[in-house]
Amino acid sequence: MKRTTIAFVSILTAAAAGNFVFWNSVHAASGLSISPLTFELTANPGDLLENTIRIYNPTDSAVAVKMEIEDFTVSGETGQVIIEPAETETYSLTRWVQVSPETFTLEPAEQKIVDFIINVPADAEPGGHYGSLLATTAGVIGENVTGAGVAQKVGSLLLLSVSGAVNENLQVKDFSAPKFLEYGPIKFAMRFENTGTVHVRPKGFITITNWRGKKVADVEFAQKNVIPGATRAVEATWNRKVLFGKYT
Repeated sequence: MKRTTIAFVSILTAAAAGNFVFWNSVHAASGLSISPLTFELTANPGDLLENTIRIYNPTDSAVAVKMEIEDFTVSGETGQVIIEPAETETYSLTRWVQVSPETFTLEPAEQKIVDFIINVPADAEPGGHYGSLLATTAGVIGENVTGAGVAQKVGSLLLLSVSGAVNENLQVKDFSAPKFLEYGPIKFAMRFENTGTVHVRPKGFITITNWRGKKVADVEFAQKNVIPGATRAVEATWNRKVLFGKYT
């Protein structure tokens, strides 16, 4: 049986900030849901952005809800979002956000449209600014409710790009592929490092050629978003099962 040699794969990437689909690690807790899960926004210094978010109570009990604004960070290379204070205010937008109403009650199967504004300072630093809009509930409301309530949080991520002298710098930190295979599918792994000042999403494909130099496939890799200072691992799969000869 012939073995297929994967010698080299070329990668073409384009750092795309548009159509940002941020990884969602702020999951909906049981008893409350929020949508949309991500806002991707652009603004000029001094702009005032107005938006709304939907909070829904799918349960059969009333719940008291409090809206909060928090920073978030990204842990590891899989895009896990952690809600916690930022180490620096460089990329934070929490002080720019105002929510109305801040507290309210949701009856069973009721939804609430919450307004929020982002007041971008006139001297805002160009680049990415980030935060999370959280809906918190301490439990259900009612005469028949007993015991301590368990606080639940659901969140939506706010990703704002402020115009100006923005540094978009995304690097391919690592690329790996199996060297010898008899059968597919073939999995490729890449790591992208964002050393710029704004969130970007690498978009591109892996070009595969056979031993004659003829292109046989363009394999798109998963589009994962990378915020400044983060490294993101992405994968691509070539689903060809029968392999003959050498591919690059």
